[in-house]
Amino acid sequence: MKHEISLLSKILLTVVLPVALIFLATVSVSMYVLSQNIDQFASVLNTMILINTIGLVVIVSVIVLGLKDPSNKISHLIKVANRIVDGDIDVNSETVQPRDELERLGYILNEIAADLKSQIDIANRLGNGDLSVVITPTSKSDLMGNSLLSIQKSVENVFTCLKTLPEVATAEVDLSGDYKSAIEQLNLTIKEVLNEKDFFMAILDAMPYRVTTVDNDSKITFLNKALGDLMKKTGTAEHREDMYGTNCSDCNLQMCKTENCGVTAFKKSGRIEYPFEFRDRYYRMDTTAIVDKNGETIGYLEVSHDTTPSESVAHYTKKEVLRLEENLEQLSAGNLDFNLDIQKPNDYTNETYEQFMTIENNLIKVKDSISVLIEDATQLTRAAIQGELDTRADETSFGGSWQKLIKGMNAILEEISKPINEVSATMDEMSEGNLNVSVNGTYQGRFEALKTSVNSMGSRFRTVVTEISAVTEEIGNGNLSINDVRVYQGDFNAISISLNTIIKKLNTLLSNINDAAEQVNAGANQISDSSQSLAQGSTEQAQLNSGINSIHR
Repeated sequence: MKHEISLLSKILLTVVLPVALIFLATVSVSMYVLSQNIDQFASVLNTMILINTIGLVVIVSVIVLGLKDPSNKISHLIKVANRIVDGDIDVNSETVQPRDELERLGYILNEIAADLKSQIDIANRLGNGDLSVVITPTSKSDLMGNSLLSIQKSVENVFTCLKTLPEVATAEVDLSGDYKSAIEQLNLTIKEVLNEKDFFMAILDAMPYRVTTVDNDSKITFLNKALGDLMKKTGTAEHREDMYGTNCSDCNLQMCKTENCGVTAFKKSGRIEYPFEFRDRYYRMDTTAIVDKNGETIGYLEVSHDTTPSESVAHYTKKEVLRLEENLEQLSAGNLDFNLDIQKPNDYTNETYEQFMTIENNLIKVKDSISVLIEDATQLTRAAIQGELDTRADETSFGGSWQKLIKGMNAILEEISKPINEVSATMDEMSEGNLNVSVNGTYQGRFEALKTSVNSMGSRFRTVVTEISAVTEEIGNGNLSINDVRVYQGDFNAISISLNTIIKKLNTLLSNINDAAEQVNAGANQISDSSQSLAQGSTEQAQLNSGINSIHR
């Protein structure tokens, strides 16, 4: 557009120039005619040229001046039209009452610009979602106005369809073209989304756990069927949807509004699991963040597990293990006064109860077995203390290591009784005067020392008795000229002293008897005079003989 020539230039080329050329041609012809009369031509040539030139200039000037104003107006209108074509409708042309066609054309261009500006404003408002704008076409032929009105109605119909979301949009709304295709595609998408939503809802509702989702402000956004049923049962809410948008702390669990709140603890320390009790049952709350595809946290998921079965078993087991531990400590201390008061089972601990009852019964058997073992061991110990070495425990009433222990204790008594019995028999023989007996068994340790001691004692008894027998035999044979019996050790020394005393007294007695006999022989004459003395002497002699005979025997 920048290279287009002005209207004035075009008029000069198309009007003025041809007029000037025609004028020049006319002048040329005139001059040619006049040139035929040489005398007149020479005198008027210069005058004609001047007059023609002045006339040409006047013609051109008049034409130029007459066309300058229309040319300027047309140029201005062309600029306005170019701006409208370029989309610049903010034109400031004068809007005075038109006096000619050019001014009428400018007035029309201003009205076109104003209409375009108004329609563009309407289009902008429609584009910004303002469907309340009033569109009034100027006539049936107003294509732009009618088109905007049609667009407005179509968008309103689409908006009416979209207001039915998330349900499927109605097919009865008057739509056509791409709008209808878009709504149909949207319906297909909604159906697919609703199917997936129903599918995932069914999955969450089928879970045996209680599922809650909350937003970043801890407002409830979803509850699954298990939790909804529990809330209905406990009177918290008739319908789970009634809880949507409320604070999750309205559930009034023991950790709500405390540092143990699942969301609070997860934000603070990343803790996921928290056990708690509710209405005499055990639960575990698992909390995790819900993260979108951009990695932003958009809420939190809380899953409540009913751990009553496992926790009941755990608590039951813990108490029973502690009781079993106490019983084993009692056993290790030798105390068989066990705590046999096992807990009563509930619906979840019957199997565990049976297991601990088996342990209980086995512990009772252990207690009974140890009791019998202790009783038999006490019996054997008491028998050993009382010297009843023939007492034995019944080995067949035990098994395993207990039987080995009782066998060992019986064997101990057996090994003790062998040397004791042989020593006892030997001592019995010795007590009966049989000093030729001895302990001949093979023993070890202290039993061998006992055997040696008994045999040494028997040997000493035989030596002492033999020597005493020899001495008394000599005395019985009237041989009192015996050397003193050797001195024995210990209590046997009294025997040697007594024998030596007897021998001395007998020697003294016999010496006195000899002296008396000599006196009797020397004083035979006195016998008659002292018959009484003789009788007395005879009596004493008789007594002496009786004593000697006794010694001899």
